Amino acid sequence: GILHAHCAAIALARGSLPDAQVEADTGLLLVESSHFITLLLVAVAITVHVERGALDAAARLARTGETLGIANRAYVSDFLTARGRLRIAQGRLEEGAADLLWCGRRREARGLRWPSDWKAYAAPALAALGDNQLAIKLAREQLTAARRVGAAGALGMSLRTAGLAIGGDEGLALLREAVAILQRSSARLELAHALADLGAELSRSGRRTEGRDAQRRAISLAGQCGALALAESA
Repeated sequence: GILHAHCAAIALARGSLPDAQVEADTGLLLVESSHFITLLLVAVAITVHVERGALDAAARLARTGETLGIANRAYVSDFLTARGRLRIAQGRLEEGAADLLWCGRRREARGLRWPSDWKAYAAPALAALGDNQLAIKLAREQLTAARRVGAAGALGMSLRTAGLAIGGDEGLALLREAVAILQRSSARLELAHALADLGAELSRSGRRTEGRDAQRRAISLAGQCGALALAESA
C-alpha cells in the first residue's frame, strides 16, 4: 500500500492521471482505513478526480478522509491541500482557502517549510476573494522557496500560481517563465495548466492569436494527461 501511494503521487506529479488513479485505487484496496498511508492515497485520488472534472467522486473521497479523523494523522497536509483544491474547484473559495491556510498553520507550527504548495494554491483563491495583500505575500514566499529548491515542476507551478495571484504585466511575465521552465520538465499536467493560464491572460491583454495557440497546446496536452476539466475549460 505504501509503495502504491508513492507511485500514485509520482504519476500525478508527472501528469499521468490514469496511472495515478490505478495506483491510488489499488493502494486503498490493500490497506486498512486506519493505516497511516490511507490519507495520502485518498489525497492523490481526490486530486485526480478534480483534474478529471469528477467533483462528486472527489467529494465522496473527501468525506471518506474526514471520517478517519484527520487531526493527528500522517499526510494530513496532503489531504487538506487536496480538499482545499476540491472546494476551490466547486466554487467554495472561502472554504478551500481556509483548508489551505489551516494546512499552512499546521506545517509552520512544526517548522516544516517545504513542500509548501498550499501557498501556491491558496494565493489565486485569496486574490479571487479580494485579499490581494495576503495572496501576493504567499505567492512571493512560495516563489522564493521554489527558486531556492530548484525542482522544475514545483518552480513552474509556483511561477504559474504567482502569475495568477499577482496579475498585470508581472503576472504575464511569470506565466511565460512558468511555461519555459515546465517545457524542460516531466510535469506535463502542470505545463498544460500553465499554457492554459498563459493563453487566457494573453487573450485578455488583446494578443488573441498567441493566446489561442497556447490554449490549443494546453487542450492537446491536457487530453494526453486525462485532465478533462482543464481541456474543457481551455
